[in-house]
Order: sequence, then structure tokens, then C-alpha cells
Amino acid sequence: MVQGGIADHCAGSVRPLAFRSLLPSAPAPLTYEGQVLFHITQVHTPETCPKDEGGSNSLFNPNVPGLRLIGRYGANAQHTLFYIVETDDVNAIQKFLWPGFKRCTSTVTPVSEVPVPKD
Repeated sequence: MVQGGIADHCAGSVRPLAFRSLLPSAPAPLTYEGQVLFHITQVHTPETCPKDEGGSNSLFNPNVPGLRLIGRYGANAQHTLFYIVETDDVNAIQKFLWPGFKRCTSTVTPVSEVPVPKD
């Protein structure tokens, strides 16, 4: 199981990479018109841990149309997963989290890499 990384859907894996390390060299923001970044915290209990039943990959669906998984990180000893996703559709977020609905609770927060302008 990869503890943290960025989705590589072509290879079907997650490559370890620090999310913030992308930003200084990124030529453009990670969002585009109509799309929003979301930070998702997904928590399960030790009793509902999927380690012997598909692992953490069984708690989310990375192939939801209209949603791009940018990063996935785990605090495994805390039974907590963190995702950065990009979408413009709340239903895509629900479908992304659907596999873990019976085991987990999730907090979904819109986030931005751009500071609030000082107007």
C-alpha cells in the first residue's frame, strides 16, 4: 500500500510525491475554470479497517467520470486517509467515496493553492 502519492492513472498506480513540491514549478494553477480542488479526510475505526479485505484501495473509486484524483495520503496508524481531488460535481465526490460509505466517515473541504486577494 502506498502511503502517499499522486495518481498515475496511465500506470494504474500511485507514485510517492509531496503535493506541495508540485506547486513551485507548476506552470499553471492546478484548477481551471469550473473545477474546484477538495481535500477529503476519510476515517474508519480499527474494527472496520479493510486491511484484510481489499485494503485502503477498497475505500474509494478513483475512476469516477468528472473527478480527478490528484493526491492520496495515509496516516495508517490513525486509520485516516487524505485525498486531494478536482471536480465541479458534488455527485462525483459521493461516487468517489461510495465504496467506503459503510466503513468510513468523510469530511470534504474545498481548498485553493491561491491566497485570498487583499482588495
